[in-house]
Amino acid sequence: MSINIKNLLKGEIKVLPVRSQINIEIDESLKAMGILEASEITAHGQVVLRGAKAFLELRIEGELVYACARCLDPAPYRLKLDVDKCLESPGSGVEDCIPLKGTVLELDGFILEETLLNLPGKVLCSEDCRGICPVCGINKNHETCHCEEDLVDPRFDVLDDFFS
Repeated sequence: MSINIKNLLKGEIKVLPVRSQINIEIDESLKAMGILEASEITAHGQVVLRGAKAFLELRIEGELVYACARCLDPAPYRLKLDVDKCLESPGSGVEDCIPLKGTVLELDGFILEETLLNLPGKVLCSEDCRGICPVCGINKNHETCHCEEDLVDPRFDVLDDFFS
């Protein structure tokens, strides 16, 4: 979605409401992050004039489903992100501002970028997730096993003599 903020920059209006919805395509890079599916990402807010500068105030929301980092069961994640960024023309030298194309703000690309940059590295299905047994591979949240998990790599047996 492209938004022309010319009237705002001229001072004719002080606030310009914005609203956008984007769909995230689940590609191989997102699957590698553990994301299984994503709902529509919505963003709503406003572009405001503060002094001589324009700022984008935005709330980004959506639902994603991750593979749990311990047991690989689906783990829902609710995205809520508040953004407050200045708008600048390209080449202005101001870091951490959204570049404008003339007086046009390309909102969808910015929303996607902010969403991806603020996703967590891992998500758990619950705080007390017991994970997968490293010996037999069952999901310990659904079944029990009697495997001995304190297996020591035989290459480290030499260290037992070293420390005694």
